[in-house]
Amino acid sequence: GMTRPIEKIVDVARRLTNKDDESRVTVEASGEIGQLSAAINVLASSLQKQMKEIQDNEQQLTSILANMVSGVMLISDLGTIQLMNAAMEELLVQTEEDLIGKSHTQLTENFKLSERIQRCIETKQYIHEEMTVVGPNDNERIFDAHFAPFIGENGHFRGVIVVLHEITEIRRLEKMRSEFVANVSHELKTPITSVKGFAETLL
Repeated sequence: GMTRPIEKIVDVARRLTNKDDESRVTVEASGEIGQLSAAINVLASSLQKQMKEIQDNEQQLTSILANMVSGVMLISDLGTIQLMNAAMEELLVQTEEDLIGKSHTQLTENFKLSERIQRCIETKQYIHEEMTVVGPNDNERIFDAHFAPFIGENGHFRGVIVVLHEITEIRRLEKMRSEFVANVSHELKTPITSVKGFAETLL
């Protein structure tokens, strides 16, 4: 009779809702019921294709985040930590397990990230600063820090993206270079003075 195909269609629709996107209507039915079965199957194929795309995108993003040298963290609009990559865990010496779902105020204090995150949440403005952090063994580390408002597709404020990029080595080399230049110019001044004195004597 007619109820058998309808039951099957309802069952497939329910399975699709529960993420079983391989489910299809297999009953042989003609007329409107047949059309409905076909429509449900087209919907299921489309759903399966979209799910695969989402999963591929997610894997790609996860892989990029995992392999980034910069520390990346996502904070929700309510101030809870939602995601962080391995580089960020290393910098903070705090693990994702300990922090996910917790308030950003739980972050290692010496990084002073919390106050900047809060400022970004309140002003919804992008913050870019150079931060100097004193590590566990008193070594100074310098970071190029970015706090960007994360805006959803409908213009809604969804949180803050934090990116920390270490530039300690760059700054150290710059300092060495400027000290070297200062020394060289000082060293050059002395012989120039004596040459000048010598020339004056000759004259």
